[in-house]
Amino acid sequence: MFSFEKTVAELIKKIINKEIAEFPKPVVFLTGGRSASKLYKFLANDCPDLFKASTLYLGDERCVQSTDLSSNLGTISSSWSNIEACCLGFYYINGSALSEELEATRYSALLPKQINLILLSVGEDGHIASLFPFNKALYESKSDVMAVDVQIQPKKRITITPALISRARNVVVMAEGELKGRVLAESLNENLDNFIKYPVSLTRGSYWVLDQDAESAFFAQLKSSSRNLVNIITCATRQAQRRGCK
Repeated sequence: MFSFEKTVAELIKKIINKEIAEFPKPVVFLTGGRSASKLYKFLANDCPDLFKASTLYLGDERCVQSTDLSSNLGTISSSWSNIEACCLGFYYINGSALSEELEATRYSALLPKQINLILLSVGEDGHIASLFPFNKALYESKSDVMAVDVQIQPKKRITITPALISRARNVVVMAEGELKGRVLAESLNENLDNFIKYPVSLTRGSYWVLDQDAESAFFAQLKSSSRNLVNIITCATRQAQRRGCK
C-alpha cells in the first residue's frame, strides 16, 4: 500500500507527463495546509524533479507575514526549502501587502490563461483554497483572484476564484481523515448547484485522493440515491477508479 503522499505524488506525475505531451511547460497551482506540507516534504526528498518543467503558482494566501505559521508560502518554504530551484518559476501572493485588493489585482495579472493542474486540499467544512461556504467569492465569475474575509483566522485572505478553477485541465483534491471524507460525500448527496454550501463541489469530475479514514467515511455517508461519478483514488488502489455512486 502506498503512503498518502506517494499516492498523490504518483498521480501528479501521471498528470504532468500527460500534459507535457501537449504543453511542454505546464502550469501548476499549489495549495497550503497540513496534507500539502507533508506532500512537499515527500517531494523534496523523493521527487525533487517532479516540477522541473513546470511553472508554479500559489492558489491562495493568508494575509500575514511569510514567517507566520499560518502562511501558505511559509509552509511551502519550510517543507521544501529549495523549491524555486526545482521548477521553471514560482510565483506567489504577498500576504503582507499593504492592500489586499491591490495585491489580488497584481497577482491576477501574472496568471496565464492555460492552467494544467490545480492542487487543492478540502477542509472539514468543504472549503477549497480560501473559498469558504457562503462566501461572496463563490459568486465571482470574472476575476481570477480576489481578496476575501472568511470566518476563521486569519480572516483576511487572497484566493483564486471559481472562474479560474473552471479553466483548469486537471484538479486534484486531497482529503485526509473521517470528517473530510464525510463532507465530500455530503457534497455529492445534494444537488449539482450546491457549491455555495460545499465549495468542493466545484471540483466534481476531478480527482479526489482519500486516505483510508476518509475513504471509509465517504462511502459510509454516501446516499444510495447519489448517481454522480467521481474519480476516487486511494492508497490501496494507487490509480484512478471511476466509481458510480449508486
